[in-house]
Amino acid sequence: MTTLLPPAPSEGAIATRRAPAERATAARLAALLCAFATFGAAPRCTAAGDADAAIPPDHPLLGSWTWTVPTNGCTERYSYRANGTMLATSGEQVVQTTYRVSFRPSAKEFYRIDEKVSTDNAKQDCTDQPPHDTTGEQNTIYARFDRTGNAMVMCRDESMNACFGPLRRVELEEAHAGPPARRS
Repeated sequence: MTTLLPPAPSEGAIATRRAPAERATAARLAALLCAFATFGAAPRCTAAGDADAAIPPDHPLLGSWTWTVPTNGCTERYSYRANGTMLATSGEQVVQTTYRVSFRPSAKEFYRIDEKVSTDNAKQDCTDQPPHDTTGEQNTIYARFDRTGNAMVMCRDESMNACFGPLRRVELEEAHAGPPARRS
């Protein structure tokens, strides 16, 4: 599996020694290089070359998704936020990650998601595997959505050979804690 790679240490060191105008020019150059580097493929950097940029509010990944394991009826829930964080529950396990996702699908219609686990309570998840702490682990997964955008599968690579799902989008009312708001 491919892992999430941080920017090279020298990039930040070079940018901090430049004057503000030179840093702005360097940022525009980084954006241009990013655009050329990802031409015809799913981009792996943002328009500004900044891995911390917010995900567009209309990105199909954003929101909450559920999947029930067919063998034991255990339900997992994944909530992807526009700030690049994700909260997942699986059985008793609660995991938080940071993630980056391609803004557009690849030629094979997959979105690449690079995740790094921030916290893990190391409790039993929906699998039969012994619980273990995954904090610090990094992985790459690929999401492919159906035509409605309300279902997706998550795969090990850009093929349908090693996937799970379909995950179903949680309705807006279900995504909020507590009862739905009253309408006047």
